[in-house]
Amino acid sequence: MTPEMTGAAVLKFEQTDIFAMRMGVPAGGDYLAIGQSNDLTTNIWMIVEKSTGSVGLGTVAPDERLDMSDGNIILDNGQWIKFRQSNDVNRNIISFDGNDDTLIQTRLGSRINLGDADFPNVLVVEVTKKRGRQCRLI
Repeated sequence: MTPEMTGAAVLKFEQTDIFAMRMGVPAGGDYLAIGQSNDLTTNIWMIVEKSTGSVGLGTVAPDERLDMSDGNIILDNGQWIKFRQSNDVNRNIISFDGNDDTLIQTRLGSRINLGDADFPNVLVVEVTKKRGRQCRLI
């Protein structure tokens, strides 16, 4: 690991003539970067902004806490996308089961609303009964 240039803090990880990766703070930068270029201003794979803590994967200008460009997120079967509710409880929302069926969950008495920005409630499903597997379309 060797510093590469003046005005920047960079670590270089290299296997001679095969692969090099650099991690550091570019000169004048307010972010930690991981990438391939000597000065970490091009060919950047990931950044963490100092001021916001936002993480960019494939982008150097994250608009959200986690911003991924030009890629997908893959979860193993049986894993969940979860959200934290206002009461600080984590809730399973979307998954695939062992039969590769899509699962969308909500709590008893809650609704699942499907639509778009102009018509947010095109289809509304309300879970109305815990054991009878009842729901109603609104």
